[in-house]
Amino acid sequence: MGGGTRIGAYPGWFHIGMRFEHLLDASKAIPKAAMAPHVWEWAQDLATRAKWALWNGQADKTLRHLETLRNWTRSAGDPAPEVQRLRRWASDLLEYLPTNQDSLPNYGERRRAGKPISTGWVESAINEIIAKRMAKSQQMRWNRWTVQPFLAVRTAVLNETLTESFRDWFPGFRPAGTKDAERLVA
Repeated sequence: MGGGTRIGAYPGWFHIGMRFEHLLDASKAIPKAAMAPHVWEWAQDLATRAKWALWNGQADKTLRHLETLRNWTRSAGDPAPEVQRLRRWASDLLEYLPTNQDSLPNYGERRRAGKPISTGWVESAINEIIAKRMAKSQQMRWNRWTVQPFLAVRTAVLNETLTESFRDWFPGFRPAGTKDAERLVA
């Protein structure tokens, strides 16, 4: 993708961050009265450690923390709804992370290399695009299946890589070096 950070360079960050927010919220929602204070503090701490380990390039440690958390929720005899919700989010991350492991950031490595570690501007742009589309005044609303292709195209437009992206998506699309491709660039 060339030099510098570009929109879409790390497609999983936003989705992973949102899943971790759900996990952390679920860990904070565990009723303190239902169990010993050290137990719910441990659950919150483990969820926080899992997120930190992931952002610092320690995916294996993250998966171990999440597995420990999920196993704990399974061991509860008749778990409270909040504990069941924590199990659901830990299981969700345990399914999502291995599938998207190639797009997991290592903030520590990026910081040491002098690269940007903040994706706030990317998330802000995505939120703005999604908020506009989801407004009630719009005739058509997005769903899970229409959002991803739109964001992929919009990202390619912003990165000025639409032609290359089309070549990736559709192998027969205007091979590089043809007169049509050169004419359109000029």
